[in-house]
Amino acid sequence: MENKLSTRIKELRISLGMTQASFAESIGTSQNALSGYETKDRIPSYEILVSIATKYNVSLDWLCGLSD
Repeated sequence: MENKLSTRIKELRISLGMTQASFAESIGTSQNALSGYETKDRIPSYEILVSIATKYNVSLDWLCGLSD
């Protein structure tokens, strides 16, 4: 799951044309934490996943790689 999760987070951020810093701020985390999510060094909390899904209108299933 985390492999697909990191890819989806980065894919979403890039599709929105956002920097790591601006995306991180928009979801309530730090740029360092977001970098860790994108490089598979960290796993985001449930709260961060819900923040991403809600703010950017994507499903948790998509975000976690369970659906396309």
